[in-house]
Amino acid sequence: MDVRIEGDSLFVNPGSRDVLPGEMLVDWLQRAFYLPTGFVRYLLQNQRVVVGHRIGEGREQVRPGRGIRLTGDVVVQPGVPAAPAGAPEIISLFEDEHLLVVDKPNGLLIHGEPERESDTLDARVAAHYESQGILRRVLHVHRLDKDTSGVVLYAKHAYSGRALDALVRQKQVARTYLALVYGRPYPAEGTLDAAIGRDRHVAGRYRIHRGGLAARTHYITLGTGRLAGQSCSLLKCQLETGRTHQIRVHLASIGCSLLGDPLYGVGQPFDTKLDSIGLPQWEGQALHAWRLAFVHPYAGRTLEVVSRLPWFFAQWLSALKLLDLVGEDTSEV
Repeated sequence: MDVRIEGDSLFVNPGSRDVLPGEMLVDWLQRAFYLPTGFVRYLLQNQRVVVGHRIGEGREQVRPGRGIRLTGDVVVQPGVPAAPAGAPEIISLFEDEHLLVVDKPNGLLIHGEPERESDTLDARVAAHYESQGILRRVLHVHRLDKDTSGVVLYAKHAYSGRALDALVRQKQVARTYLALVYGRPYPAEGTLDAAIGRDRHVAGRYRIHRGGLAARTHYITLGTGRLAGQSCSLLKCQLETGRTHQIRVHLASIGCSLLGDPLYGVGQPFDTKLDSIGLPQWEGQALHAWRLAFVHPYAGRTLEVVSRLPWFFAQWLSALKLLDLVGEDTSEV
């Protein structure tokens, strides 16, 4: 499907394979563009759908080769101030007119209160848009904890934002993490299916709680090594839901907390058996958003993006003789 930005509009010229027989415009916008019913109704009622050279009608049939334009909501102020001069530039893993995938470092908030946090990932994305000379709202599709590194997905306009939100809700966005934990999970692979709620006794902490939100984490043990007499395992985790601190809470619940995790971990910041062994300390918990895979909502092709491991994560895996399990070109130089 040919979808492109033209000024403050999203223009599409549907082909014969993009339209179902007899499909009405109102249905096509929901199916082909993953737009929610209420938003489609809003667009039609406010005459923001143009078919050819006239205002579109919800019940008219979509015809291949007849251009359709969705007006507005493309050229928009970022919504957050750009990062201050001297802040690092983003590391872009993929970018086109409709979406942006960036590599988030440890220790950086995705968003915060502008008067308190001038340098956030959102602010760096705003600076990136500014450097391109474009006005785009900064719309992160999902989030990572401050001290978790890796892939973060952004939508570059309201239409792709709603489409990507729909893909997340439909569980069509695969998020794979690498986690280095104490001990060895039993069984070696499985699914952790336990609701998560706030811990009323510790601010900012979450716990397994029957009255919480449903949460499912799939994990596979890639390998186990030993340092200073302590067993550590490298896990590959895939989220089916996206609750706050989900992987950290689920793994801690089976006795396999993340290295360097002060909130759910064994020690502060490491168990004494792993202290002072000549390796760099963790800049946050040992959790890395490694891969992101989904079907591009307009291009129709599968997009898979991989983030390289932070240098200190790679050094620990190398010391544990586990680095080869995640490929040859996965760590920072």
